[in-house]
Amino acid sequence: MRYNITLLWSATLFLCCNIIYADMQQEQLAILYHQKRNYEQAYNYYTRALADNPHNSTMLYNLSLVYNELGKFDKSQQLLETILQQQPSHKNAKRKLVLHYLRNKEWKKALPLLAVDDYWWYNEDISNKTIVIRHDGGFGDVIQFIRYAKQLHEAGAHVIVETPAILIPLLSRCPFINTIIPQGNPLPAADKEYIVSTPRLAFIMRNMLDQPTSDVPYLTADPTLIEYWHEQLSHDTNFKIGLCWQSSVMRDQTGAIISNPRSISLSQLAPLAQIPGVSFYSLQKMNGIDQLHNLPEKFVVHEFGPDFDQTHGRFMDTAAVMKNLDLVITVDTSTAHLAGALGVPVWVMLPTVSDFRWFSNRSDSPWYSTMRLFRQQQYDNWDRVVQEIMQALQKQIK
Repeated sequence: MRYNITLLWSATLFLCCNIIYADMQQEQLAILYHQKRNYEQAYNYYTRALADNPHNSTMLYNLSLVYNELGKFDKSQQLLETILQQQPSHKNAKRKLVLHYLRNKEWKKALPLLAVDDYWWYNEDISNKTIVIRHDGGFGDVIQFIRYAKQLHEAGAHVIVETPAILIPLLSRCPFINTIIPQGNPLPAADKEYIVSTPRLAFIMRNMLDQPTSDVPYLTADPTLIEYWHEQLSHDTNFKIGLCWQSSVMRDQTGAIISNPRSISLSQLAPLAQIPGVSFYSLQKMNGIDQLHNLPEKFVVHEFGPDFDQTHGRFMDTAAVMKNLDLVITVDTSTAHLAGALGVPVWVMLPTVSDFRWFSNRSDSPWYSTMRLFRQQQYDNWDRVVQEIMQALQKQIK
């Protein structure tokens, strides 16, 4: 009898270990495929693991990220809401959920998660007040939200802007900025500070997003440089398009460079060269310029030389060239915001999971009146986007 009991316990232990190991294996495989950005397989293994452990908040959160990458935003949002109901202090779930709410303009739901005061300067008398707008984010964030410095200035405020030094030449052309301070330098005493933060300002300025964009252009290019580049491009009578195909560099957990979902390879845009009467010019800086030297023979993309945006400052030549182009086609990067802020026609290629500022299910942008959005329908598949751009371009130049 004792032998049989021992056998029974051994068999039970073996069975339990196999069940536990199977669960662990499912989760490990899910995480592995997730890290490799194979989201379909990650989805399969997360759902299998959750079938046996449906309340595992880590797996639920990871699955919400996978849903997001697959473009299943409603399911991602529902999972995040479930997680927060169970764990109200889950910071990552809260951060991701607020982006869903902002993307859908669900302002009332976003407010408690953002911890943003439900007012803006238009409820206050700021005439003769000194206000500092501090930098927070990338170059594109600064270019997008510097527009609000104009409103502060028009309301009578003395506007001080803290910005990366590299943007000073461009922003120095803004008459609505009184003082520019390089980031890292001491800030003067001010009556109030506003942080240029995308989620906060998107929420605070929500009422303006339902109104026609009336402040574009709010950035200007140097007239001397505009004239210079006009002369340089005067020989080209084609429809002139500026291209920007790569966003910022991304790295994995080991530090190795990985592809950015917002980027597209330049060679994938080669079908555009089939359209007659079109010339292409590179607006790409630093990352991705090596791709210019490995293109199909009929896809010619002109460069502007090593001094471009160097002598006159970052974005200065780019802004002037944009004013001499018929169209800018770009991925979601600072180039898109610069073209929009200048009032230049710009088409932006967006990945499946686009930044919330582009909102959802729309091809226009409330931020920029001259912008058109082309959205990816399947993760990392740009072919349909390029085809849609080709069709739109053929209509544009007829």
